[in-house]
Amino acid sequence: MTEYPECEKLAKVSDSVRDIREFIDWLNYNKKIFLMEFGIIDNIINPGHTYEGYISARKSINELVMEFFEIDQIKLDQERQVMFDSLKKD
Repeated sequence: MTEYPECEKLAKVSDSVRDIREFIDWLNYNKKIFLMEFGIIDNIINPGHTYEGYISARKSINELVMEFFEIDQIKLDQERQVMFDSLKKD
């Protein structure tokens, strides 16, 4: 097993991750197409009541891409910190 498994997973798919992010950004800014999800929404006009409808995605693009590629962002950040700390020692 590798010392930095999440970093290695990301390295293997980094080009795809970049392409997906660029595509979604392109959809947002050029086509005005945004990621939405169906969920329960609080009714601000009639407090205490809710309704179902489309809302902005609750997860960021980065969270969704990492989830798609089965990369744990918390572990990835921890591995990066360990690498950074080891560089500072040298």
